[in-house]
Amino acid sequence: MKITYMLRKDAEKPLETLAGFLKKAAAVMKYGRTTIYEGDIYYLPYAMVEYRIEETKEVYVFLGSRISDDICVFRKDERAAVELLDEEADEAYILPPQKEEADVQEEVIRKIWLNRKMRKLYRKYHFEQAALRTVHLPEQAFYVKGKSEYLLLVDPLLEKVDYKHLSQVEKRFAENYLKSR
Repeated sequence: MKITYMLRKDAEKPLETLAGFLKKAAAVMKYGRTTIYEGDIYYLPYAMVEYRIEETKEVYVFLGSRISDDICVFRKDERAAVELLDEEADEAYILPPQKEEADVQEEVIRKIWLNRKMRKLYRKYHFEQAALRTVHLPEQAFYVKGKSEYLLLVDPLLEKVDYKHLSQVEKRFAENYLKSR
């Protein structure tokens, strides 16, 4: 299946992100000494909403997960270190959306009103919606063997361990495992 996915140009490798996380005191207490095994890449659906500010010509991009309540925002300019790429991906690793794009768009508007800086911009300038589309974020899964066995997911855009989408990935992981048997 052909998908459009978002990639951060300057992102550190997912293994480095996970290793850094597992060195923190709280992670050491929870997982103990660990061995990391690299897993598959899962593609998570996000609604990408772009807003252009008429007066300043700035463009803000909101990414809202179509699976969980995960929303992030960044300003689109020459310094934005993200790019959109098209790729063929195995459907077994593409997670289906749980929410409609319109529902995510409403969540984005709520996010604008909850963020003081964005709310101030919204009142002062004219926001024009430039685009609304679905993009995927490729997240690397890892099997971690410590006090027990865990499946962890790394968000390459925010360079953090992703717990918000983990249950959906675990479900898809189990489905893929059963199909392979």
